[in-house]
Amino acid sequence: MTTISDPSFNGPVGIAYNSINDKIYVTNYFGKTVSEIDGSSNSVTGTISLGNYPYGIAVNPISKKIYAVNEGDKTVSEIYDESLDSVFLNIKTHDGPNTINIKNTKGTNTIY
Repeated sequence: MTTISDPSFNGPVGIAYNSINDKIYVTNYFGKTVSEIDGSSNSVTGTISLGNYPYGIAVNPISKKIYAVNEGDKTVSEIYDESLDSVFLNIKTHDGPNTINIKNTKGTNTIY
C-alpha cells in the first residue's frame, strides 16, 4: 500500500479513477477542493477549488470531464479532465435531501 501525504488533503472522502490517463481524483470535504494524483508516480499533480463540502466524484472518460458533488451548496461542479485549472460549470441540484454521490454509467456518456 502506498501512502500519499500532501497538505491539500483536508477531509478526503470521494475518489474516482480514470484508467485512460491513470489519474486519481480525491474530493477534500473540509478543504473544498479536489486533488489530482498521477497514478504512475503517486504524486499530487493538481488541486482545484470547488463549492462547499465536495463529497462524491466521478470521471466520464468519454467526455474527459470530472463531476464533483458539493454537498454544502447542492451543486455539481463540472471540470475538464485535461486541464484541472478551473471549474467549467456549476449545476444546481434540487432543494430536497443533499445529493452525496455520483456515478458514471460506462459507455453511455451519462452521469447519474
